[in-house]
Amino acid sequence: MDDISPIVVTTLYRRIIEWSEGVSVSGVHGLSGPALLNFRGQLEAYLAFTYILQDDSLLEDRSKA
Repeated sequence: MDDISPIVVTTLYRRIIEWSEGVSVSGVHGLSGPALLNFRGQLEAYLAFTYILQDDSLLEDRSKA
């Protein structure tokens, strides 16, 4: 199993969705602390996701990192 990039990209995408839900639920209940933590996790996952997908020629190397 040499091609792990689809697994990494799918996992990061799923984490972005999960963190988004956490921000939404925390915000609805007025919990700023957990909302900020969830937002930070969402932002980190998004940055990793966009970095990996930024250049197709480096996709495999970046997803392994």
